[in-house]
Amino acid sequence: MSLNKTQKQLLANGLRGSTVPEVVAAVNTRDDIYLTTYCNLASTSNCWNPEMTSLELFTVSPIPVYRALDQGQRDSWQMMLDFAPQNFASNKRRKDVTDTWGLTESIPVLQGCQRKATNGELYLGSSTVTENTVSTLKLNTPGQLSVTDISDSLNSY
Repeated sequence: MSLNKTQKQLLANGLRGSTVPEVVAAVNTRDDIYLTTYCNLASTSNCWNPEMTSLELFTVSPIPVYRALDQGQRDSWQMMLDFAPQNFASNKRRKDVTDTWGLTESIPVLQGCQRKATNGELYLGSSTVTENTVSTLKLNTPGQLSVTDISDSLNSY
């Protein structure tokens, strides 16, 4: 991914401010390959999945409930599957889930529309957003970081 100046500064500050011993050592020795690997590892924090595939959406669909939906709701969900991948960082996509599945049944579906954020994505910033009762992070900059991203960030800031 190509980072702008603000993103490079956030990434550099995140790496330099880390208290993880391996990251501290890698920053001090400029082991950018290790830092890239670390940044692209999943963290323990959930985020809205910006690329839910049709299979992933189908997997989180409660089929017995689907049968009870009215035709318009079933058509709406089918459209979500047909036009996947879907970006659940989008407020509209999350609201579509609640509109389709209802207040109770949408909760496990929304919970299934999350993934683990990477360490690097967390350095680049996020905010907590809620749909129904499900709160999780919306990433400012989702995606994998390259060695060039790490090197440019640390060289620049």
